[in-house]
Amino acid sequence: MSEKLSIPSIYQLIEQGKVWPASQYSLAANIPYPDSPLHFLQRGNLHQWTCSIDELIKHRIWVPPLYVLTHFIFKLLAQHIQSAEIAPSIFWIGRKLWPSPYLLGQAQLTFQIPLSRWQWDKNCFFLDLRHPQERLLATCYTLRNQNVFAVVCDGTNFNFKDSRKLQLAVKTGKELGIIVKSPAQFLLPTIASTKWEVSPKINNEEIFAWKITLSKAPGLTAPLMWQLISNYYEENSFHIRPLVTSRHEEEKSAEKQQASA
Repeated sequence: MSEKLSIPSIYQLIEQGKVWPASQYSLAANIPYPDSPLHFLQRGNLHQWTCSIDELIKHRIWVPPLYVLTHFIFKLLAQHIQSAEIAPSIFWIGRKLWPSPYLLGQAQLTFQIPLSRWQWDKNCFFLDLRHPQERLLATCYTLRNQNVFAVVCDGTNFNFKDSRKLQLAVKTGKELGIIVKSPAQFLLPTIASTKWEVSPKINNEEIFAWKITLSKAPGLTAPLMWQLISNYYEENSFHIRPLVTSRHEEEKSAEKQQASA
C-alpha cells in the first residue's frame, strides 16, 4: 500500500512545481497567480518567443516582439546591475532582432538603469549573421561567457538538435538565453524551458497594449496570460497585470446568459 501524503509534503510538491492547485488560474485572493511573467524568465534557461500567428496572416511577414522583449530584459537587468561587479553585456544576434537606439534608450530610462553603471551603446553588441549555423555557433559561444547577461538570437530554421545545444550552453554560463522564431516555426519541437507568444491587444484607454501568453514552463498545466500596458505620453509607464477571470465570475456569467436565453 502506498504511503499517504501528509499536508507538509503536499505543500513541498506544490513549491517544487510538481503539483498545481486546481484553482491555480483564477483570481481568488488566496492563490499564487504570478503578478508578473518575469517570474518565469529565469537565467540559466532557454526561452523561446514569437509573435501572434494573426499578425503573420494579416501582414504576411512576422515581426519579432522587440518592444516587450527589450523591456523585459532591461527590467531584469535593472535588478541584476545593483549587485553586479562589472557591467554585463547583452548580445542581439541576427539583424531582424536589433532594437532601435530609441527603444534601448527608452527602456534604460524606464527602469532607471544608471548610466554610471551601464550604457546600452557600450554594453550591447549587435551581430549580423544570416546563416543558421553561424547564428547557432555565435549564440552558444556567447551563452558560455560569464560576463554576458542575456543573448537574444534569431532562431529561424533552428531544429530540435540546435535547441539542445543552446540549452547546454545556457546551463553552462547561467545566462538569459532567448531565441525568437516565426509563428510558423514556433510549434516545432524544442527543448526550451518556456514558450511565449506576444500579440497586440486592442485597448481604448491606453496607447499601447499587448497580450503575453506563456504556453510552456516547468510545472505549467494550462497557459498563463498577462496584459502589458505602456503609455507613450507618460514617463516610466510600464504596467503588467494578469489576464484571467475567477471561476466564480465565469459561473455567474454563464448563469446570466442562461437566464436571458
